[in-house]
Amino acid sequence: ATLCSLWSDVDWERAVVIVGEDPDNRRLPQAFADGVFSVQDSSLPGMWHLPSGMGGGNIGHVFEVDGTSEADITRGIIEARRRLPEYEYYYNHYLEGYENAKIVSTGASLGFRETRRILGEYVLSNEDYETRASFEDEIGRYCYPIDLHPVTPGAQKSRYEEDYLKGYGKGNSYGIPYRCLLPEGTSNLLVAGRCISTSREMNGSTRVMPCCFITGMAAGAAAAQARNSSLREISVHELQKRLKEMGAYLPHTSG
Repeated sequence: ATLCSLWSDVDWERAVVIVGEDPDNRRLPQAFADGVFSVQDSSLPGMWHLPSGMGGGNIGHVFEVDGTSEADITRGIIEARRRLPEYEYYYNHYLEGYENAKIVSTGASLGFRETRRILGEYVLSNEDYETRASFEDEIGRYCYPIDLHPVTPGAQKSRYEEDYLKGYGKGNSYGIPYRCLLPEGTSNLLVAGRCISTSREMNGSTRVMPCCFITGMAAGAAAAQARNSSLREISVHELQKRLKEMGAYLPHTSG
C-alpha cells in the first residue's frame, strides 16, 4: 500500500531522471545510515513530473496492512501520513532539484495494489505473460510489466522485478480470457478490475488501471448481453464483436 501525495517547488530542470531506473532510490542507503527514516523501506517508486514545478508522489510503502480490515486501513493511513515528512526531509537534503520541495497534500485514501482476488474459471499466470498467450475467449490484450512491490521493508528484488520490469518489446501483448471475470461456483456474477482471477505475479500487471478499463468494459458489455441468459451462456464471439465495435483491441479474434 502507498499513500499518494502532491508536492510543490520541484526544480525539474535539475532533478535527475534516469530512464529505466528509479533515481529517487540512489541516496537511500546513506539516508538509512543517517537515521532519516523510521522504517527503512528500500524501494521508492518516486515522484513524477507535473506542470508548474509540481510533482506527484508515489512515495513510501505501508507494510502489513490488510486491505479488507477497516482498522488496518485506518492504521495504515495514519502511519503513512506520519512518515511522509521523513521523505520530505530526504528529498530536500539528499536529491538534486528537490531542495525546496514541499508536501502540499496527501491522498484521501490509502492506495492498495493487492487485496482479494477471485478464483475464476481460468487463472491467468506468469506463464501466460511469458508466452504472450492468446485465448479463444479473450476480451482484451495487455502489455504492462509484472510489477510486484515489496511486502517487507528490507525485501530484496525478486526475479520478477529483475526480469519482468523490462517489459515486452514493441507490439507484444497477452490476452485476458473472459473466464477470468467469472468466479467459480456462481451463476450470475462478473468481476472486473484488480480482483480478476490471476496468480499473484500476474496481478502485478493486471491490477494497473488501463487493464481495469479493459476488464470493466468487457464486464459491462457482457452484462448487457446477458439480460435474458446466463453469463456463462452468452456468445463470446458476439461479445468480442461488440467490444471491437467499441474500440477494443482484439487482433486474434474473428468477432
